[in-house]
Amino acid sequence: MWTPPVLAHGGRTWHHPAMGDSRPTVNRRDRLADVTARIVADVGLTGLNMRHVAAAAGVTTGSVTHHFPDRRALLVFTFETSLAKVRDQNEADLAASDDRLRTRLTIGLPLDEDRLVHWRLLCALVLGVGSDRELAELQRNAYSSYLDEIETCLRDEVTAERMPADLDVPTEARRLMAVMDGVAIQTLFDESQWPPERQLQILDAQLTDLRSANEGMRPTRRP
Repeated sequence: MWTPPVLAHGGRTWHHPAMGDSRPTVNRRDRLADVTARIVADVGLTGLNMRHVAAAAGVTTGSVTHHFPDRRALLVFTFETSLAKVRDQNEADLAASDDRLRTRLTIGLPLDEDRLVHWRLLCALVLGVGSDRELAELQRNAYSSYLDEIETCLRDEVTAERMPADLDVPTEARRLMAVMDGVAIQTLFDESQWPPERQLQILDAQLTDLRSANEGMRPTRRP
């Protein structure tokens, strides 16, 4: 059951950071998108309407409709905002990383609250509005962009001789993404069995196998 202003999910409670935040620097549209993402992550699309968003954000329904004429416009902006947040964090992680491939792949894992919310939002949109062409295109474009980035990282690995020269980069990029998607889905099913450490263990096993193949080493045993 949806109960503002605290969103409950998976035995946890999320006190939304935008509640009562009157700082002028906080963008109202972004606040509404953040609230929307968390409502969808908590109860799915069926529990989402403008009144619920307004109540959770601490504003009037008129304030929500002032920025978003309908629920669909709100969902489109929410998905774009959620994706941008996850990507911005990944870019920050990349700046401090000496393993770009591993860091880039972590964008596809629900390792923290923002990424977990994004995954639940993504799944809800795929299942709930699959016939919406604009949202479907946004999802495809995001996936295609991510795939291109993984391929670039794999080619860099080949150039640096950390992976075999004959590596089928497009196929391997899709395989890695499929593995990460599988881990993410399993995490959504049962967070307690898939903490960040276990998710990263699977990722590291995949990368070790790829890199050890270039060194003539025996692949590591998968966890």
